[in-house]
Amino acid sequence: MKDRTLQIARAVIASQMNYWILFTLAVTVMGIAGSQEAPQMWRWGLFCLVPLIYLYFRLRERFWLCFAGHLATAAFFCWLPFGNSMDRIFSVCFVIGFFIYSFVLRGSKKNILESPIQPVAAVGLAAGGLFLNNAQGQEGMGIYYLVPVLVFLGLYFIYRYLENFSSFLVANDSSAGKMPQGEIFRCGILLVSAFSVGGVGLMALFSGTSILSDILTVVRNILVWILRFLFRNTPETEIVDEAVDEAVSSSSDLTGLEGGEPFWFWEVLEKIVMVLMVVGLSVLAVYGLYRLAKYLYQHFSDVALPQGMDQELRTDRREKCAIEKSKKSGRTFAFGALGVRERIRRIYKKEVWNGRQSLVEEGNAAEGLKTMTARECGRGLSKPELAAIYEKARYSGEPISAEDVKTARAAARGNL
Repeated sequence: MKDRTLQIARAVIASQMNYWILFTLAVTVMGIAGSQEAPQMWRWGLFCLVPLIYLYFRLRERFWLCFAGHLATAAFFCWLPFGNSMDRIFSVCFVIGFFIYSFVLRGSKKNILESPIQPVAAVGLAAGGLFLNNAQGQEGMGIYYLVPVLVFLGLYFIYRYLENFSSFLVANDSSAGKMPQGEIFRCGILLVSAFSVGGVGLMALFSGTSILSDILTVVRNILVWILRFLFRNTPETEIVDEAVDEAVSSSSDLTGLEGGEPFWFWEVLEKIVMVLMVVGLSVLAVYGLYRLAKYLYQHFSDVALPQGMDQELRTDRREKCAIEKSKKSGRTFAFGALGVRERIRRIYKKEVWNGRQSLVEEGNAAEGLKTMTARECGRGLSKPELAAIYEKARYSGEPISAEDVKTARAAARGNL
């Protein structure tokens, strides 16, 4: 089992987890917008292929193939007809949004694969959306939140297993002994899949109030039979039977709730949640645009270097002829005045450049100075104190004062 295969499998699972949770957000926004038509699940199920196709083309090395694949996929799915305008608008938004997100991941230098939304945020987003839909008076929308959450939770355990197994592969490869990776993976994935499918099945089973009501009815009948069996030979048998019959008749619907006007507290809470939802979405939209613009600004001019070339372009720690700005300077000076560190460096460079003929006897003096250290230059000029003060100002994080500048000038004149 290769770690690259596990990473791609995790990215596939994460893309589906994120898609279905974002689908609940689309359902919520459609409900707030006043849409009276239910989403067409088979069409949204078809659109779950969009992030998978984007993932396939995002892994291509050639840019033109990646871009052409993304563009063709977006054009095809945007062209597909939809039954109502709301579905079409939000499906196009999904296609465009995943298009942009895919290219943001492609430009990332850390990881181009997708990560899932955190479970707390996913469940909270679906629960908040369902609350808003119920507050709008739209009935029968619970299924559009229940199914995505069940899919998310079922896939989450598999994703976590693959993530932990990747860590195990790293530890196993670095150890002296080797464990059977294939057998461990097969046994673990079977258990996790069975647990996920079984757990999701039980949650789906108990999510229906009619099924739960039938189960509670069976439990109630068993308890009634036990009570009648225990009190069958007592004088209070008739009293027990009457009490049981009355309890059974008053609990014909074990899960029903009486209807009526909503309490004023829930109406106020509904308004507060709606305002917070609108403000939160606006803040997220502005923040997302800001991060996208910042990312594009920082990485727009980045060029991928051939392997090994980045080693050649690393900055040399030796002094250059021009004066550079140092981040270690603890003070900021107006009108271009130099800090104490820059003054010492300037004094040192001036002395080295003036004495370059004595330091480099043959060849190009500028090229020869690049191969010499500060101490070598100090010994060659018979000014080791100047080299010591320069190294302190150039490389150390110790504080530099005006007295050090005076000492550097005295060392340059040969007065030390």
